[in-house]
Amino acid sequence: MILDPARFQHVVQDNQLVGWRYIDYSRNSPLSSQVFLPEEVWHEKLPNPFDFWRGMSPLAVAAGRAADGALQEVAGAAGEIHYGGAEA
Repeated sequence: MILDPARFQHVVQDNQLVGWRYIDYSRNSPLSSQVFLPEEVWHEKLPNPFDFWRGMSPLAVAAGRAADGALQEVAGAAGEIHYGGAEA
């Protein structure tokens, strides 16, 4: 079952991950609120220096790279407009 990652909170005791608390009070929730053991949750993450337990989503990295490419395209177009269509 795939659950919304935003509804999970990590449960840490003595610097050890002891569980994941799932909280969802909506009527459409496939599951009631409960606590899962770490081995019951598949958590795919990349290192994140700002949030050790949550990590960084692999999709966030891909989105960042896509945004960088889009930014470069916009900057190139702005340069063409500024220089009258000639390459700088």
